[in-house]
Amino acid sequence: MNLNDYKVNVKLPEYIMKTAIEESSSILNYRFYGKEYYLKGRGPQKIKSVSEDLKEKIDTIIGIEAKYADYLKCASNFIVLPHVDTYADSIRKSCLTWALSDPKLTSPTLFYDDNDNVIGKYEYDEYAFIIDTRIRHGTVNNNNIRILMQFQFDMEPFDLRDKIHAHLSSL
Repeated sequence: MNLNDYKVNVKLPEYIMKTAIEESSSILNYRFYGKEYYLKGRGPQKIKSVSEDLKEKIDTIIGIEAKYADYLKCASNFIVLPHVDTYADSIRKSCLTWALSDPKLTSPTLFYDDNDNVIGKYEYDEYAFIIDTRIRHGTVNNNNIRILMQFQFDMEPFDLRDKIHAHLSSL
């Protein structure tokens, strides 16, 4: 698995990242109880939708409209077990992801084969990365809260990457 193939040369402008961090800050104060999402075998995690205004701005930057967009907060020191995403074969084949927590402190996304052997590891930086949600993935979170911004697409990962790169090169 060559993870460089899933890299997308989209570094969001500073004002967009600042807005995303401000929007997602409300989930920073959420504790993992009550109405939190405890996903079967994968939680504690909290999900919050990206505002429509910010989603439209990012859709314009990448040149493709996402099906939906959200922020994902994962508790520190928690293992997100290997899994395939819900709806991975329909509305969520590809997930374009940016780390909002400090990329140097954000735990990597790990990819697994059917026997739970790690076959790939993506270390976050300031650029976007596409997760093929049909490939088993998870993370072993470190001492830091992990916050990602995720845009979901009903599109093959490499088609998504190529369309974004074509859009960017046409500007």
